[in-house]
Amino acid sequence: MSNENSNSNETKTVAERLWARDWEFGDSHFNTHEFVEEAKVRAPKEIGCAFAASFLVSPLVSIIDKCIVKDIGTTATLMKNMTSCTDCTLFSSNVVVESVSFFSLPYTFLTMSNENSNSNETKTVAERLWARDWEFGDSHFNTHEFVEEAKVRAPKEIGCAFAASFLVSPLVSIIDKCIVKDIGTTATLMKNMGVAAREMIFQPKQFLTSKPFVLTFAVYFGTYAVANLSELALDVNKIKDDSQRKTLKVSAASVANISLLAWRDAIFARDAAAAGTVKPKTPMRSIGLFAVRDGATMYSTFYVAPKAADFLVEEHGVERNTAELGCALAIPMVTQILTAPIHIHAMDYFNKPTATFAERIDAIKGEFNTVSFARGLRILPAFGIGSFSNNKFRELFIRQTDEEKLLQRRVTRFIETRLTRNNDEKRGRAPA
Repeated sequence: MSNENSNSNETKTVAERLWARDWEFGDSHFNTHEFVEEAKVRAPKEIGCAFAASFLVSPLVSIIDKCIVKDIGTTATLMKNMTSCTDCTLFSSNVVVESVSFFSLPYTFLTMSNENSNSNETKTVAERLWARDWEFGDSHFNTHEFVEEAKVRAPKEIGCAFAASFLVSPLVSIIDKCIVKDIGTTATLMKNMGVAAREMIFQPKQFLTSKPFVLTFAVYFGTYAVANLSELALDVNKIKDDSQRKTLKVSAASVANISLLAWRDAIFARDAAAAGTVKPKTPMRSIGLFAVRDGATMYSTFYVAPKAADFLVEEHGVERNTAELGCALAIPMVTQILTAPIHIHAMDYFNKPTATFAERIDAIKGEFNTVSFARGLRILPAFGIGSFSNNKFRELFIRQTDEEKLLQRRVTRFIETRLTRNNDEKRGRAPA
């Protein structure tokens, strides 16, 4: 180096130089981060960061520890056992890691300085509330401010719904198929999910043309398309009142989602009937219970979650994005604990219409843990990945007031930057 560089380094703080502290579990220096948030705001974020980090590390560590206890033999035997464990848990571990990566995102941002906090105040509400990108029920007129005509925008809205549905349907179809196919122990459920995941990877044509995928794709394509087109209708009619926009969009999307899911699950129930038996028509009682189940999920997503987020912001000082995203994902997941008995009873009534009340209760007790876990797990892709990708596709392909967000503008800007850089390099290499 040089003395000049050495001297310049002296002007940096210790925290800036010692990047190794990011890897140290025991680092406790006061100047490593210098967080400035109040305790009541910072504490939930600290817990959320710990929660996310634990979920990221636990799958791999649990596999290693289980194999060490199971068979302390040769290294080759240990690796063989670890591979076997990984086959059963690969799908579920990936789901957990991917889900937690966005579920815990807001918790990883603790306010570092007053300067950053103050600068955010100058941004518009739509710019600050990035949590809206993850919300399926967002209907604020100023989130995107699309400016294209209806006849140009409508096909793009449908295309975005198609793309988002294609991304979310494989994962959800695997989970839902396994729930209906074998409502047994959680271990059996995860094994079936692993088998289905391998089919998706190694036999994609067979998987993409299978009935579970096609039906699930139809459900989410219909839901996202109705949601997008209803928002288009609101913009065309220049309805800017948030409560009115939300009521109309949520009503349209809920009717589409609830009816499509009830239709799909009725088909799943018939297909899951025992081999060699006549497949009966799905009773209205089961279809009605499916509708109640999904209605409760939609209500918790669009009405309970926003009210809970407002409560956290107003009463406990939680940052708005953190509260909205956390509630938008956590509350629908918790709702599955309440709706799991409804789902189990709907399936049980279809399979055993003459069962006694005691047998119904036993069925709910025996399958409750597995069903509530699986249905909670499916909320993450359905209301996380799907909603985010749908909103992002719309942002990239539909013209709005801020045209810099369009994919075409981003690609053009990238190409221009590369050409400018190449020209500068050529001029720099040109002979004098």
